Amino acid sequence: KHVTSVDGKLLPLTKKEYLILEYLLLNKNSLIQKAQIEARVFPFKKQKANHLLNMHILHLRKKLGMNFLIKTIPHQGFMVPG
Repeated sequence: KHVTSVDGKLLPLTKKEYLILEYLLLNKNSLIQKAQIEARVFPFKKQKANHLLNMHILHLRKKLGMNFLIKTIPHQGFMVPG
């Protein structure tokens, strides 16, 4: 099982959500291209990777709440400001 904590509360994450969040946090303050995340998290689903990534980012945002920012850089990727 994969979990993270926000404001002292444990939040369960799916494996894909965890991998995405981990990658963004390891590269905090850096623009991460969508293709980089897709290749790392969805290596065998290239046709659906963009849709899957957007869906998982949406789920992460809902789970993490308003105090945790995953910034979208249009047509490029995502960033977690630090």
